[in-house]
Amino acid sequence: MLCDAPNGRGGTWNRDGVIVFTPDALLGLFRVSSWGGSPVEMTKPDRSRFEASHRWPVFLPDGKHFLYLGIEFQRAIRI
Repeated sequence: MLCDAPNGRGGTWNRDGVIVFTPDALLGLFRVSSWGGSPVEMTKPDRSRFEASHRWPVFLPDGKHFLYLGIEFQRAIRI
């Protein structure tokens, strides 16, 4: 085991051995080396924009940039 991810919401691994992941449903993205170590926070949900979580990261083909899904749960959808 590299590090804790008790309620993980996706992860991605590049060819340089960097893993970007969401360790918990209500956090942002973290990175950790494929060799292990302490996770480092990369993004933090912006609560002023009602963001609750950053999830499901995916590295782009260059292996340096990535996309992720920003989740918000605060606003009601009315139809």
